[in-house]
Amino acid sequence: MGIDETRPNVPLAEPPILSEAVRMQSVMPSAAIARPASRTPFRPIGLWQLTIVGVAILVLLGANFGTNSDMEDIATKSSMLNTPIQAAVLGTLVWLAVHYRGLQTRALPALVPFLVLLALAAGSSLWSQAPDASLRRSLSLMSLLALAVYAQTVLGTVAFCRVHVLVTWIAAGASLAAAVVVPHSAFDLGEYATAIRGIFTQKNTLGDAMVVGTLALMYVVLKRRRVVGSDIATLVMAAAVIRLAQSTTALLLFLMIVTSTVYALLWMRGTAASIYGIILLTVLILSLALVMTMDPKAVYGALGKNETLTGRVQIWRAVVQAGQGWPLLGYGYSAFWLPDTHMVGDIWYEIGWKSPSAHSGYLDTIMQIGVLGLGILGWIAALTVVRAVKAIGRDRLAEGWWALTILATILFYNYDESSLPQPDIHLFQWALAFLACACPPMLHTVPIRLGFRAGDRPGGQFGRGPAR
Repeated sequence: MGIDETRPNVPLAEPPILSEAVRMQSVMPSAAIARPASRTPFRPIGLWQLTIVGVAILVLLGANFGTNSDMEDIATKSSMLNTPIQAAVLGTLVWLAVHYRGLQTRALPALVPFLVLLALAAGSSLWSQAPDASLRRSLSLMSLLALAVYAQTVLGTVAFCRVHVLVTWIAAGASLAAAVVVPHSAFDLGEYATAIRGIFTQKNTLGDAMVVGTLALMYVVLKRRRVVGSDIATLVMAAAVIRLAQSTTALLLFLMIVTSTVYALLWMRGTAASIYGIILLTVLILSLALVMTMDPKAVYGALGKNETLTGRVQIWRAVVQAGQGWPLLGYGYSAFWLPDTHMVGDIWYEIGWKSPSAHSGYLDTIMQIGVLGLGILGWIAALTVVRAVKAIGRDRLAEGWWALTILATILFYNYDESSLPQPDIHLFQWALAFLACACPPMLHTVPIRLGFRAGDRPGGQFGRGPAR
């Protein structure tokens, strides 16, 4: 069931448990009441649920709930606290799925493409070179999709994105504090020893956390249709942390997301001045693209890179050679980059260091779930474009434009970094945006307390109580 995040707020003075039929009659036209009413009782969202959502976001971001090792070893990258925390989050999400099953099952048909991906990931354990690893990561993928359904149908996409923005501030603050208190753990290693990684295992992961936080902020801004002071503060904070992390990819994605948001806001205004602004911005972007095409070496130099993309080209060649081409089904979901496999040993020997991934999401997808898996992701991407365009055509520009920006971010990020096909924050945002576009705008089915409202009216602020 989708959520109407654009209608005006209604008072939340009714009892905490109220039949859906009574509530629907109080706020919807009579033509809509003919639909069968749900038997699911209304229950307020508690603070513990928001806390679980915040912890789940940190897990998806790849936060390390402990201290990093000062040794560059793939086997010692995460704290022992990570596993029990992830298990607790997974168990809670399963409970929430059962508790709100009457609401969440309605969104499952819209999520079929991602369920096909889940079936392939779980099924790969039949031929995986590490069946246990494939099954465990498939459970993580299942919990990711469960969280996306919960965020869309129960909490609400706007409220979830507000929590995500808050978690972005927490992650940034904790990372900067760690750089002061435990600098041996909070700074990267090797040639990037001056770059902050904070509570994450690698500097680029910290930069990526700021990128996806900016994407969450983008949706809130587009639903509000204007920018407020707290939005500017969040953007300044994210840019500063990305700079301290020395993440070039994150910086480029950050600028792309901000530009996309400006485009959408100008389009929403629809005035002559906004049209001129769109034209001017387009000319500027095309000029930069022309410069990059004519003199790529100068661009790489300005970004602190070279034509090998800091050794990534060498990694790609080694991965293709060790993987013996392009396997149809791959070597198992999350079962390729394991220290005890001869293929990974050959790759590390060839490149001279222990890379944890191919630094290309497309290559990692092929190595894990094969060309078939890459084809499924391409199919989901095509469906995302179709549904986003349809949403824009139905005057739901925020959902459609947000989905297209998330898809562009994922496609760009996975060129020289690895996110696909892992169950991380990128795949989660993709699934959430897919649901936001696919599900028609409807009423919130659960009254949200603790400062979150059923509708996100323009100018609404995070943290205020229910309307009276």
